[in-house]
Amino acid sequence: MPFFSPVSVQFSNAVLVAILPYFSDFAAKLNLPIPLPITEQHVARFMCDPREAKVGGCVFLTNGYTLWFEEGVVKRFRSPQCYSVLQEPDDIPKFYGKVNLSRKQAQALAVESLTRLGYPLEACFVDPKPKVTPPARLEGKVVPRYRFEWLDPSSGNTSIDVEVNAENKRLEMLSLSSRNFWREPPHVNGYDYKKARRRSMRVPQDVPLTHSNIFVLENVVFPQVAEFVGRLGWPVKTPVTTNQLQDITYQRELQELYLRLTNGYRFTFANGYVQAAYTPNCFFNGQPPMRIQEFLGKWKIRGAAAIKLARETLNKLGYSGTALGIDKDPRITRPFTKSLMIPRFLLAWRQDDDGILESSVDMEIDANKKRVTSICIYDSWKNKEVPGIALPSGTTRAKMIYEPSVSEKIPLPSDP
Repeated sequence: MPFFSPVSVQFSNAVLVAILPYFSDFAAKLNLPIPLPITEQHVARFMCDPREAKVGGCVFLTNGYTLWFEEGVVKRFRSPQCYSVLQEPDDIPKFYGKVNLSRKQAQALAVESLTRLGYPLEACFVDPKPKVTPPARLEGKVVPRYRFEWLDPSSGNTSIDVEVNAENKRLEMLSLSSRNFWREPPHVNGYDYKKARRRSMRVPQDVPLTHSNIFVLENVVFPQVAEFVGRLGWPVKTPVTTNQLQDITYQRELQELYLRLTNGYRFTFANGYVQAAYTPNCFFNGQPPMRIQEFLGKWKIRGAAAIKLARETLNKLGYSGTALGIDKDPRITRPFTKSLMIPRFLLAWRQDDDGILESSVDMEIDANKKRVTSICIYDSWKNKEVPGIALPSGTTRAKMIYEPSVSEKIPLPSDP
């Protein structure tokens, strides 16, 4: 949950000046009927984003257009003729018209518009076959609007949402929701963005890696990571040393340690054992930017074989029989796509006692290469106290954006 802070008039004006060129560029590329360049005289109202370390906001133009800027990009726009957000049924007759574009032509216009914005569909992490809402027909008349929604195949959520006016052949709405579109925010005069990010818990605060912390890593954490990858045969050099670490983050509230290696492998150490491990090409828990082409393949094994592989993997890690409830059938999730061949399974087991979680397993299987690409294990019977990571007093920072907590990033010293 982000921090909110009062927004001064000076800061709001500075943000508006910084993001107006982005709006002008966006409108020009989509050929929107908006005077260019967009200046402050075209702005009827501006709502600056009050979240600390966020550079953005929503601008309402005098001609009725609304545009949103967030995470370094224009994430949404809506015209006064946008039908998708219509709230008053009595206003529907105002949208009646003539359909001058076929579905195929309207979709081509939407894809072309995304390309002009710098987002060619093949580079976006979406199913290329969108969900389509055709023009609505009411009382013998038609609302000439197509709506195209491209879904994120790893979550099923809408990543790109576009409304096309099939009468005047123009976009009336566009929304970009995926993290793949995020960019660095523009510079705002008098505003230290990086300092604000640290203060607002957007990123962890840098603190020295002390000798006591190195001792915990080398004698508690690294040996277990080495044993974990050794049992699974993952290509991670052992023994694990600080030379292999890209970064390391400690989340003090949950007492979880996150390791990211230079070869792209990631690990979570908590409660005295390795709780999660991710290969560089995991699909359901991947890190943006991600490209669909990297995950295409053939389904060489089916669900039963994937479950067998998962159980064999857990056996290698010391779990067998009824441990973690893996003798029962798991919940199986496949990629949310019908047009792409993304051969991945996500298997999930859960055990609870009167609503209290006792154990869980989430494992991703690459059904093309017949291998495990991520594992998350929670075993309440295995939890134990381990030496903690020492942090300076008063360091209260959070790493997670949507789940507030106290975290610290520990920069590693360069090797001699």
